[in-house]
Amino acid sequence: MDLRIMGALLGLWVLPASKLMAQGQVIVVDEQAGAGSDFVALGDALAAAQDDDVLLIRAGNYGSVGINDKALTLVAEVNAVVHVGSIRITSLLAGKRIVLLGLIAQSRELFPTLTVTDCQGAVLVQDCALDKPEHFFQPGASCGASVSNSASVTFVRTTIEGSGNNVGNVAEGLRLTASTAHLYDSEVRGGRGNDAILILPPEDGADGILLTSGSTLFASGSLITGGDGGNNFVPCFDAADGGDGLFLGTDNPTVFLVDTMVNGGAAGQQISPCAAGSPGLERRITTGGVNVRPVALARGLEIGEVPVRPGGPVSVTFTGNPGDFYFWLVSPGLNPVLLLEMQGVLLPALPVSYFLFGPLPLSGTATFPYTAPPIAPGFDYDLLFHQGLFFEPSSRQYVLSGGQVSLTVP
Repeated sequence: MDLRIMGALLGLWVLPASKLMAQGQVIVVDEQAGAGSDFVALGDALAAAQDDDVLLIRAGNYGSVGINDKALTLVAEVNAVVHVGSIRITSLLAGKRIVLLGLIAQSRELFPTLTVTDCQGAVLVQDCALDKPEHFFQPGASCGASVSNSASVTFVRTTIEGSGNNVGNVAEGLRLTASTAHLYDSEVRGGRGNDAILILPPEDGADGILLTSGSTLFASGSLITGGDGGNNFVPCFDAADGGDGLFLGTDNPTVFLVDTMVNGGAAGQQISPCAAGSPGLERRITTGGVNVRPVALARGLEIGEVPVRPGGPVSVTFTGNPGDFYFWLVSPGLNPVLLLEMQGVLLPALPVSYFLFGPLPLSGTATFPYTAPPIAPGFDYDLLFHQGLFFEPSSRQYVLSGGQVSLTVP
């Protein structure tokens, strides 16, 4: 398709699509109180925000925050480095959604960097980093992300790492309890075991992902690794073991993998004559099972800069096998549904708008540039959820890519 025609069609479609979604306002947070800002403290902005507001966060170091049953989007300004502490999301009702975009979250507190609890609405975490900095004797340090009693948490191009090198407090990268989570193009790593020190022996690495209470995980194009075992250079201590990549615990949890690598952590080093540690297992299964889907290559869709201003340059890139036909799916809503017949999770809420393209060239990549259209009259922003659906002619198989948010702000 001619790219000018493509851009024109996109502009015609985006304007009416935005009217289908509930709309709030854009709240600008800037710790330097720069021109056009509304709040200096992120916590104050969250307290004032209402359902469907967008918090546009400028560069800075912000504290820990909590969100209780509010449908919000938190997004780092373009090219801004935004640091926050822990993020706690609780009691999000069905039909609501929370989106985190471009944040760097690091927590030395007693609880995980990201906690999602009792949420029936959808949570999407895109282009974020969630980790627990290594710190000796940090009391109660915990995993990078903990999801409990929650219906749908999706991580896209996000890194998650548990507490490591912390005496007595090494923890998983991601912990799922009675919940469903999706990983696309993300990396999860368990915390590294601490090395032997004085009279304290080295500790084992933590698991990459721990699933209990019947949890479900779908992962595509991702990397899951157990933490490395601690080293021993003190006589009479054995070296520590690496953590397992996946640990399936109680009540039959289920894991579906598409083009995803799972590794155990490396064994700790030792000095003779002490015993060597053992590397972690790729998968340790107490109950439940792991289902490796029959897809050799995860597919991809990526939107350019987020957020963007009206009239600014945008691009969408599709990545798959040469010869794939592909659909571009778009919706103003988010409602993830696992569709194993399409080897993925449908992220945009129905009904969706779509374009059909193809086949992909020999490079396996196609990029379409376009110009961000104006924000619809009477609205503060345009927020849309995108996904690719690929059809492989040789196998007659459909494969969903990861999702992507686009956001246009004034």
